[in-house]
Amino acid sequence: MKVIGHNTKSKLLKVMIILGIILVIEIIIFIIYKNNKNCDIEFTKTINNIIIDKDNFITIGTNNYKDTEDEKYNNDHLIMQGEIIKYNKDLNIEWITSYYLDNDINLVDIVKVKDGYIAIGTIKKEIDNDIDYTGLLLKLNNEGKIINTKEYDLLTNTIFRKIVRDNNTNIIIGGSQYEIDRIGNHLGGGIILKVDDSLNILESNNYGGNKSGEFTNIFILNDSYLVYGVDANYPILVRFNKSFNRNNDDNDLISKKVISYKTFDKDINFNPMYYSNNKLYDGIYEYDIISDSLIKKNETNKQILLINENNVYMVNDKLTICDRDYRIIKEYNSNNDITKILPVTNGHIIIKSICKECSCESRLELLKDE
Repeated sequence: MKVIGHNTKSKLLKVMIILGIILVIEIIIFIIYKNNKNCDIEFTKTINNIIIDKDNFITIGTNNYKDTEDEKYNNDHLIMQGEIIKYNKDLNIEWITSYYLDNDINLVDIVKVKDGYIAIGTIKKEIDNDIDYTGLLLKLNNEGKIINTKEYDLLTNTIFRKIVRDNNTNIIIGGSQYEIDRIGNHLGGGIILKVDDSLNILESNNYGGNKSGEFTNIFILNDSYLVYGVDANYPILVRFNKSFNRNNDDNDLISKKVISYKTFDKDINFNPMYYSNNKLYDGIYEYDIISDSLIKKNETNKQILLINENNVYMVNDKLTICDRDYRIIKEYNSNNDITKILPVTNGHIIIKSICKECSCESRLELLKDE
């Protein structure tokens, strides 16, 4: 039997030490690389809203897929593109529609109309090293094909936030502002548009300053529109006549078509989500429109996803479904990743945001009632 000498053992020991040092160095380099990697989101898919269309669901959002349904478009620069998807009742995809330009697009809301859908969003444009925003309208037929588009600008930056359907017309709200270093007139702030199903703008109006005013939510009343937003960082409620076109002879900051307005203290985080019987609810506060009273009704550290006639939906470590008196009806484990919820006949559709490493993706799931 051959015996390994002392010199051989020393050589083996040196080799093992060297290999160990190399391994440690590689681990350190890997850790440094992971900690210093530029982990901007490399892939993202966001669902901004979901609506019901008979037994189907329509989602609207944005993504930066490298490839699209159109083989001619190769998104090498990961530009954000709009995406609209129709799902059947089993959440199987019926069709996907993408809308892309050489600029980032964020589609935020959609409504069903007689002959298809109207979607809204915003285009982010880079012009002469400046960034401008332009409102975007899309008309789709029932098969998801885009048949008409329109861009809308009032001031330098125009952003659309929400669209609702009322009496066979479509009401769009958002904001339009000048760039911070520009001084303009009073035409900006929160904006409201009335649009027909062919994307023709029938009426328009605005409220607030041209620096920071913006509308973010709208409630349809019998004789008027109640619009929530901010003006110079103060929460505001503005009530418009249903015929709200600006009078060309009116040079006041507030058009004569505005019935009333209310400004809240900026320290009050009032963000109404539900309207009923002249009262607005946001899960924390209740505001009585008639008596002009704001009362704190509840306090919670949970994110309130939805308030409707019967229930309040909240999420933190669990998805909690309560009655309107905040008595718990049901709870689901959620990991705080649910961003939206939609009650349906056999349960609840939820939108979850799943983030892994350098990517985030919104997904639909059905929570079935037991």
